[in-house]
Amino acid sequence: MNIAVNVTAIQGPHRMRGVGAVVIHFINNLSAEARKDNHYIFITYADSDVKIEEILELDNLSYETRPIVTKAIPPLTFPGKLRLLERGLRFIGSLPTLFRGDPELVLEDVDVYLHTDQMQLMPRAARKVPSAFIAYDVIPYVLQWDYLPSYSTGRIKGWSRKAALRSHFNRLKYRQVLRTNSRLAKQALAISTKTKDDFTKYIGTKPEKQTVVLLGVPTEADRELPQPALQHYEASSWGYMQKPYKLHPDTPYILYTGGADSRRKLNDLVVAFNCLRAEGHDLKLLLVGDILQGPNNIPIVETQKALQTSSYLEDIVFMGFVTEETKYWLFKNALAFVYPSKYEGFGLPVLEAMTKGAPVICYKNAAVAEIGGTAALYANSADDIRKHVLDLMSYDQKQIQKIREKSIAHAKTFSWTKTANEIIAALQKIA
Repeated sequence: MNIAVNVTAIQGPHRMRGVGAVVIHFINNLSAEARKDNHYIFITYADSDVKIEEILELDNLSYETRPIVTKAIPPLTFPGKLRLLERGLRFIGSLPTLFRGDPELVLEDVDVYLHTDQMQLMPRAARKVPSAFIAYDVIPYVLQWDYLPSYSTGRIKGWSRKAALRSHFNRLKYRQVLRTNSRLAKQALAISTKTKDDFTKYIGTKPEKQTVVLLGVPTEADRELPQPALQHYEASSWGYMQKPYKLHPDTPYILYTGGADSRRKLNDLVVAFNCLRAEGHDLKLLLVGDILQGPNNIPIVETQKALQTSSYLEDIVFMGFVTEETKYWLFKNALAFVYPSKYEGFGLPVLEAMTKGAPVICYKNAAVAEIGGTAALYANSADDIRKHVLDLMSYDQKQIQKIREKSIAHAKTFSWTKTANEIIAALQKIA
């Protein structure tokens, strides 16, 4: 079977995000049978410097690349108020593509097509070629106050009519892309039951047209990991500078990894940490993520202020981006991994922490509860986080070990191999 897979996500910023991870792990965990029985056609960007052969494991795989050329958007040329008219004309000109799909991506000699980036329009040719797309979430649409406000919400936020109208059009465009992809695809592969329900409710995708394919985590034997050379960011006259950091082996720490957008309630985590320190407990808070280099880097005002005004800022360690080895060592040795996210399409960091036996404290929302099962400790507020951490600090080694073993056992029920097999099975079913 000739399977076309759009892998352009790993040639841009998505490579370091969830979409890129799904593409990479899907290909790299294909079974020997899937590698032997199928020929893969990888849709790539012709003008990208990123070579997929350097990222994907393509051994024993029959494949070819099919580059597509991205069209550059010409700059606006009209002056003053005529520029608004030019924007309007461009928008009207884009409507056929928005409603009918991308006419540039041709699917020749393809038995089935997999679209891996839900926000990239599917090819118009998907009407004639059995196709599926991976559905991740509709977070920007659901949490409109923080991401894609409607016109009325924008006005409530104090935006100008022009800004509110622009946001409203972006909101409509977002939903229409997903509706077009849902209509063109024969099947949507939702990464959780929550995502499936949201696509049904907000996008109108029929439930029978959706298959839940849960994501996975790397499966490897547990092993001792040497402490890596840790780095952290300190404020200086030049901004935040990275410097070596020594973590005392006898000082427990709470760990967070991820982004700093508004649905991740880092301010609640900071409040919980402040309370624990004020009560005399000696511990650190480690923050890991690209943007987590210091309080002033955080775009969310509430979180930024919580960090800036913390009496225990010297005990909050901003680590920024870390390698996978460093991240897994931090998971393995953390007192607790705390993930205070109010909304997720899946919640991959929860599983990643569990693979190394970290006790996990997370906010209870539908997707995270679906993934965390009975192995996670659930919270709904800063005080809940504080209480769970206090409980963990009061446990003896035998009780902590039992929690760690439960985390590891639960994480083992998820694997990228299983995810890859289920995606291939779904493609075979519609081909």
